[in-house]
Amino acid sequence: THTAVQAEVNCPVCKGAHLVKDCAEFLKLNVSERTKKIKSIGICFNCFHINHFVKDCREKHCVKCNRKHNILLHLDQ
Repeated sequence: THTAVQAEVNCPVCKGAHLVKDCAEFLKLNVSERTKKIKSIGICFNCFHINHFVKDCREKHCVKCNRKHNILLHLDQ
């Protein structure tokens, strides 16, 4: 018998069982507020993981401008 164990994901924004990118509370914020929230939590601006910062991130960059931030933090200028 094989039992699969699913790790509970705790969103650092609201402590819910989901990823930051799926957080309704986070998505309600405008880009400036999202950026402030990510800074205050101290997680990667690109992938929203807690174990590294954006300078060390290996995930893809913003698809709109190719800079090192998540598309949810992209600000049109």
